[in-house]
Amino acid sequence: MKTINKMAIIKEIKNIKGDKADWKKFGITMGIILTFIGLFLLWKRNNNYDYILYLAVAFFIAGLFLPNILRPVYKTWMTLSVIMGFIMTKVIMVIIFYMIVTPIGLIAFLTGKKFLDMKIDKSAKSYWIVKEKTQKVKADYERQF
Repeated sequence: MKTINKMAIIKEIKNIKGDKADWKKFGITMGIILTFIGLFLLWKRNNNYDYILYLAVAFFIAGLFLPNILRPVYKTWMTLSVIMGFIMTKVIMVIIFYMIVTPIGLIAFLTGKKFLDMKIDKSAKSYWIVKEKTQKVKADYERQF
């Protein structure tokens, strides 16, 4: 990993802030998610569902009444999410490249398609491509995207 990337991650982690409202939302959200997980485990007849439900209640109560005690958990969770986001971005880009760009390039190579005109024409004075001049109207400049 390059030093620049490490520094960017460290800088982003140091900039993780949170106020009481963020900690409260975090506690309630974690409580709800853990409740669903606990209920799913109960439905699947897993014996560990009660620990998850106790944890859900703890997060929910802390989020509602004592959000300050969730600060270190919030900071740790957000740090993990920054690191995971950095890694997953790289993984997704590699997958996109090898699943989309590489097959397109391979098909273009096999069919002889050239996306760039890179042949050197010694008889050409210039490689400038002259475009037709069209009369522009006001509507051409509105809603361009």
